[in-house]
Amino acid sequence: MATGKVNMIVMRNIRSASLFILLFLVQFGVSGQSFVASITSDESDLCLGDSIAAYIYFSGGTSPWDAVINDKDGEFLVLDGITSPYTLYLSPDTANTYYIATAVDSDAVPGNPAGEVAIDVHEATEVSIMMDRTAFLQSEPGVDLISVPSGGAFTGAGVTVNVFYPEIATAVGSPHTVTCIYTNQYGCESDDDIELHVLSGVASVVLVTGSDTINAICDDGATYYIRGSNEDNIPGSFELLKTGSQNPVQGSITDSDPNDDEAILDPSGLSGAYDIVYTYSMEDVAITSTYRLHVNDLGEIEIANLPDTVCRNADPYPLIPALLENDPEATYSFSGPGVTGNFSEGYYFDPSSPEVVERDENEIQMDYTSSNGCIADNSITTVYVAYIPAVDFGLSLVCIPEDGGVVSFTNLTSGKFSVENWQWDFGDPGSGSENTSGLEHPDHFYNLPGYREISLTAITYDGCMTSHMIDTILVDQPFADFTWLNDCFIRGKHTSLLDQSVSTYTEIDTLVWTFKT
Repeated sequence: MATGKVNMIVMRNIRSASLFILLFLVQFGVSGQSFVASITSDESDLCLGDSIAAYIYFSGGTSPWDAVINDKDGEFLVLDGITSPYTLYLSPDTANTYYIATAVDSDAVPGNPAGEVAIDVHEATEVSIMMDRTAFLQSEPGVDLISVPSGGAFTGAGVTVNVFYPEIATAVGSPHTVTCIYTNQYGCESDDDIELHVLSGVASVVLVTGSDTINAICDDGATYYIRGSNEDNIPGSFELLKTGSQNPVQGSITDSDPNDDEAILDPSGLSGAYDIVYTYSMEDVAITSTYRLHVNDLGEIEIANLPDTVCRNADPYPLIPALLENDPEATYSFSGPGVTGNFSEGYYFDPSSPEVVERDENEIQMDYTSSNGCIADNSITTVYVAYIPAVDFGLSLVCIPEDGGVVSFTNLTSGKFSVENWQWDFGDPGSGSENTSGLEHPDHFYNLPGYREISLTAITYDGCMTSHMIDTILVDQPFADFTWLNDCFIRGKHTSLLDQSVSTYTEIDTLVWTFKT
């Protein structure tokens, strides 16, 4: 009995070395039929919520055994009819120590407890994902993922290391769950989730009447529907802006259901070009789509590229309604002095037509019907047809001597009252700056005879231009010469003479012989 007592004292003093004691007891034995019941574990640290395995060994005695396990607070667990070794899983909420309080075998022989399992419990470190926003356009670049504390590992669609790439995640399947797992120095893991939205940014808006999409409407009290759509299936809103302005037009759009992407447009009081702006958003990401429309009152429609004042000698002007490019299916017609053509081949205004009244206003009437049935009021455009003078001139009849000569020009233009400027071109580029003149009746020195293209241009106070050009030859002075055909003089007989006169730029048509006796 003394030996058994000594063994019990040793076990109580060095309980943490239970396995060593167990071997000691086996080697030296215990008096009677007593046995050793020991508890041990390979681990001493665990994360809160996890468990570790503890092992109970019985050396001696008769299987099976009963045991009572205590912790720091007293009795923890009663085990009946267990075998050796027995695995026990421990999951304390705080630091604790477990040991065998009592053990008996199947013969009711008490055993000697040995060892203990001391466990330190560690909590996981709370982790959070920090993001400035959770909505991104698919076209945006990668966004850094940040954990607090730092060092978390991120996983999820579009995630590479600690960067979220919206273009890789795509809008398909959005929102995407991104998970961060943080492991502290004890190996305890915590996690946080966040949902990141990726928007395709593809949207459209149209204006419809019935089943037709239109971009030109009448101010006629009819009902027109605005319909928006987007690939992200987020309800949007509508605004109406006057083209070129950032200020919304109030009262023209009625949106009774903000979730159906549809609204009603009332064009009453509108006229001209407008933009329907459809916008949908999430957080700070806003996507817009714009639709341009024209509201026709229709009022007066201008004729495109037709000046208020035209010159009598101008080429015919094509007559095209200014709104036609916005409504190519519209029909129209023109009438008035100088108007020719038809709808299929085009209409033209010819200022030179005899029907046109010169130096007066001529009215051109346009009848216009838009493709959606809007009819313009009788639209009349007034065109002033400017007077064109009849340019003409003459030049003095001169023969240019070998050393040059001056030619005088006479301006014979009718309607000089309308002319603001004259432009002469003497066809003599060799004379440099002297080749032109702005005088009404100029002179010009030609240093050589020859062929010339001489022109006079008149520019009127209305900005019209008209010209007259003549092709002429400035002839040289002929050189008179002759010779005798016979050097012998015979009294009473005829003497023959041969004309040798020359002129380079014209034919000599008259010879005057003078004989002195």
